Amino acid sequence: MSRLVKNSVRLYSSCLPFQVERAGFYEKDEILDLVRKNLMRDEPLIKSLKVDGRSLEGFCSRLLCDGTVLKVEDHGRIVAVGMCSTRRRGVSSALSEESKRDSEFGKILRLLAKLEVKADVFGKYPELDTYQHGELVAVDTEYRERGLFKLIALKFEQIGIDDGSKLITSVTTGKYSKMGCLRVGWREASTIRYSDYTEDGKVVFEPESPHTEASCMIKVLA
Repeated sequence: MSRLVKNSVRLYSSCLPFQVERAGFYEKDEILDLVRKNLMRDEPLIKSLKVDGRSLEGFCSRLLCDGTVLKVEDHGRIVAVGMCSTRRRGVSSALSEESKRDSEFGKILRLLAKLEVKADVFGKYPELDTYQHGELVAVDTEYRERGLFKLIALKFEQIGIDDGSKLITSVTTGKYSKMGCLRVGWREASTIRYSDYTEDGKVVFEPESPHTEASCMIKVLA
């Protein structure tokens, strides 16, 4: 079950205070509802393949049990969610295992897994045994452009530092999420253009403009 802690980070944006905290499994229904409403509607690859929402919810449920889940609330309502997990040398991630499924969501996870393989974090940083990986961020459409993505990204970094991680990674599938990572000092570790990515000789993803590539982003932590 996800851990609950008292510490939080506060950011003032658009004259409104927002606080990010770790969420608990008991908030599962509200978290999944926010993810369902926002990622199902806005995430480029999910839209491209018309992914069944149950697959996404199943993946998020596993992260609620095994990963770290962050929430941002406004007047008691969850308006943004972030999920991250620990990558361990020699241990397959949940993403890697899920990517073996023969489903539309499995196609997305295979791309994400290939980006992580291409980034080769453990190969490039042989001193590492673990590091943090940001799995997803979902923000209520009414709260976009208020700094919540940045707030959650910075909290991911703080979690990594607190856990002794030397770096953090995340995969972006759209132009705007990549821009958000670049703004807080992350850099590109690997990239795959959608027009170049095929399975059985066919291009898998044809997302709407301006989304043309997926990238594994990385930041070395102080």
